[in-house]
Amino acid sequence: MDLDAAKDRLIAEVDRHTEGLLDASHRIHEHPELLFEERYAAELLCDMLEGAGLKGARLGDAAFSERHANFIVNLGRARAADVKGLMDLATRVVRRRLGVELEPEVRLVGEW
Repeated sequence: MDLDAAKDRLIAEVDRHTEGLLDASHRIHEHPELLFEERYAAELLCDMLEGAGLKGARLGDAAFSERHANFIVNLGRARAADVKGLMDLATRVVRRRLGVELEPEVRLVGEW
């Protein structure tokens, strides 16, 4: 493909997605505070998990990070069930302490 054809293809792709890109841009500009709320929520969750003694807590080879309790790390041979178990533990702790139901950022596939 020559340079002109590549440019034409790129322009066509941008044009095809313009409406969606503009819509997303408008939503972000209408609510810029959402970035800070999400960060605040992550910090609050991290503080809550650390306060509950979960920083470094381990299930199998999965553990809440020693550096930031809002991350689950694989210590070698963690299984999906180990990670899910820690997610469930965090969910129970936050529900009990804050009355908030956590929504995972990851999509679980298969039967649990």
